[in-house]
Amino acid sequence: MFEVAPFRICPRCEGESFGTLSVGGTRVVKRCKACAYSHDEVLPDVDKRVVYLDQFAVSELYKTKTKTRKPGAPREQFWQDCYALANRAYLRQQVIFPASNLHSDETIVWHSPAELRLAHEMFSGETSFERTDAIATQQEWEFAKAYLKGEPPPSLGTSVDEIIFGTRHKC
Repeated sequence: MFEVAPFRICPRCEGESFGTLSVGGTRVVKRCKACAYSHDEVLPDVDKRVVYLDQFAVSELYKTKTKTRKPGAPREQFWQDCYALANRAYLRQQVIFPASNLHSDETIVWHSPAELRLAHEMFSGETSFERTDAIATQQEWEFAKAYLKGEPPPSLGTSVDEIIFGTRHKC
């Protein structure tokens, strides 16, 4: 009655009526519509990708969502497709779009900064990148230490998990 597709073969009655009853946390409850047999299955770990959207993209996605793009503005279909794909990936918990201090700095000059910040928060959730000046300072410090030790310039690699605040894999 409450089970939803996709349905597969029930381990007990072997009818193709074994569907999803509920999903929560790290588990999904499967139940057969025919015989009511049920069991829990463990869901895979969440592994969200991190995507940086520059301020232009954020504002275009916002205007697309709120239908405030000028009529006949170029690339309308592109931004509609982009919004649909980004929103779908976000809702499926496949991706996060962390906020950046560069966004808030650039948003100040836009005609509706509060609305744009809110729109970006809807995509970024509780995640944000570390301030760009702090990242630059850390990288400069690595170069200075190498120079003082007489070593060649370092090869810098930064894990995204080292420069975001919030939890990337949180559901």
